[in-house]
Amino acid sequence: MADNNIPVTANGDVTIDCDNNNDQTTCKIVFSHDNGTELARIQENGCFGIGNTAPTYPLDVLKDGNSENIIANLKNINSGNSAGVALNLLAYNASTKITKFGAGHSTQASNMVINNVGGDIIFKWSGTEKLRITSDGKLKIGSWTIQG
Repeated sequence: MADNNIPVTANGDVTIDCDNNNDQTTCKIVFSHDNGTELARIQENGCFGIGNTAPTYPLDVLKDGNSENIIANLKNINSGNSAGVALNLLAYNASTKITKFGAGHSTQASNMVINNVGGDIIFKWSGTEKLRITSDGKLKIGSWTIQG
């Protein structure tokens, strides 16, 4: 092909295998543009980097800029009375869901809800606990506990 494009079309699964005989340790699939400027990569160890040529986590996103950088945008554009968007954090036998409800929600309009299943919600500054909401509803600020 004269334009160096490789079209991929299929009526079923498509597999891209960067080390099909498993004899390498650093193979990668790279997405680039503009004469090789790397945008993203999937490394052989399964780490996916966006804007990062050396990802060390399963999803590793890098944005370099001297301003407020939005790294991820989770969006639900539905305007219904139950609409919202949520981020689920799951660890062994524990979960937390952070939900932002839409302005048209019937009972939680524009609210943000943190639902922690098991355990307290703790806010720290430089590793030092500053505020805690206990699972039984008590509030601890610094060394003071407000009984509720």
